[in-house]
Amino acid sequence: MVAAALTLVTLVAGAALVRRVLGRTDIAGAAGPPVIAIGAAAGWAVAAPQGAVGLSAGCAILLTLTVICHRLIRAGHWTYVAAAVLLSFGTVAFGARALGAAAPVVATVTAVVAVFGCLVVPVLTARLAQYPVAPVVASHADDPFTTSAAAVQPATPMPSAEQVWDRVHSAVLTRSGLLAGAATTALIGSTVLMRVDTGWAAFAFALACAAVPALMSRRAETWPERSALAVPACALVLVACVQAQAGVWPLALTGVVILAVLAVCGVAAPYLRRFRSVAAYLEYLAVAAVIPLALWPLGLYERLGG
Repeated sequence: MVAAALTLVTLVAGAALVRRVLGRTDIAGAAGPPVIAIGAAAGWAVAAPQGAVGLSAGCAILLTLTVICHRLIRAGHWTYVAAAVLLSFGTVAFGARALGAAAPVVATVTAVVAVFGCLVVPVLTARLAQYPVAPVVASHADDPFTTSAAAVQPATPMPSAEQVWDRVHSAVLTRSGLLAGAATTALIGSTVLMRVDTGWAAFAFALACAAVPALMSRRAETWPERSALAVPACALVLVACVQAQAGVWPLALTGVVILAVLAVCGVAAPYLRRFRSVAAYLEYLAVAAVIPLALWPLGLYERLGG
């Protein structure tokens, strides 16, 4: 643990110096992934023996340290945003487990919140790329024949092209980091549910959680946002189909068939123009099916049925 702590301090200090002295954001940002990975591994080693309480506290501490590291380094924005989302979900999920909530319930609720978080992120971050403009006030000139209807306050300077680009780029990284964290949380929650209960209910729910971000990725405007949604979604489909092999043989066969169908669709998608309109309806259907399918592994339908 001492070696891990020294490594973290060295990485953070070196990245901060490179960013502030040399101005190299690319080199300083490269320290983000190893810092997060080493911190998460060290935190897990210390907190795991303490159970859910220790894991919840560990996630909260790591979340605080992640924010501090980002403030010190001021580079690698995407990595720290995604890690902060994951650690926030982890703090709440392990806290719920510490309070006595069942693992399937925590996993299902976490996945549902994460999936709908993917839907909310574009709306909440829509104004991040907008640069503040100078306020406009009505002209109070005494000349009634003046052609100037408004005057711009000179207090706010016009932003340069570099400033606008930096703001747009920062907004894209923030949005993609939030999407990556939420989609990865849905991946983890669905995987945990499939591991606890390898059945049709968990399998269908996992596919629905994968379908929403996968279909959302086609509407993303930039490649970081598309990757943040599509990569966890594809990973979730693969994990669900692999875990389905531990279930009954019809479920295992269904997993193999789904992988084969998706492989064929992935190859043929660029040649199918009509698929774009179909994908829009499939996205609405997937979003509408998330909550009904979430109630299935929780056993609500069995209780209603008798």
